[in-house]
Amino acid sequence: MANREAQSLRVADQKGFSGRMLAEAGVMLALAKVLSFVKLFEAPFGGSVTLASMAPILFFAIRWGVGRGMIVGAVYGLLDFILDPFVYHPIQVILDYPLAYAMLGLAGLVLISHENPFIRHLPGIVLAVFMRFVMHVISGCIFFSSVDFTQPGASLTEALSWANLSGGFVYSVTYNAGYLVPDLVICLVVIALVWRPLGRFLNRRGNA
Repeated sequence: MANREAQSLRVADQKGFSGRMLAEAGVMLALAKVLSFVKLFEAPFGGSVTLASMAPILFFAIRWGVGRGMIVGAVYGLLDFILDPFVYHPIQVILDYPLAYAMLGLAGLVLISHENPFIRHLPGIVLAVFMRFVMHVISGCIFFSSVDFTQPGASLTEALSWANLSGGFVYSVTYNAGYLVPDLVICLVVIALVWRPLGRFLNRRGNA
């Protein structure tokens, strides 16, 4: 039975998709959204710190790889936009929702060799959350600086000048780091705690 299951997973790898993968994606998306509603506290500069709401997407990427992890992350971003939209500009929507959450798929990268599987995946997890942070910061620099180039008559040159973007950069970094850093710490604690009981589950994909 175990050999048959492993063989089916290898076939799914070759095809790129499988019923198992889609079922797990649905479960992880639902779990991530439920956890996002559990707000532990409000960050000092705005934004809510949740109960490890990124962890299910990170786990999915570790189990199924970067490409599928990024797809599921992007789907989560679209779901988040549908349920709680904040629209300033179409490009801002892309940066803050599907693109930012797609970055969580980078958790599937294995960047170092280590006998401890959690340590082996730790840099990928941190990189994934950092790249989500970068997408939000870019959005903030462009769309929340003092000059709004989306308004009629605004100068694009002035809006994209360093003097204008630097003001937005400081605010954007402060705002996004204020809630994403605690969120990352909580995710790492939760992932470390559940890694051992889920280790066999992750090993079935050869990623742990």
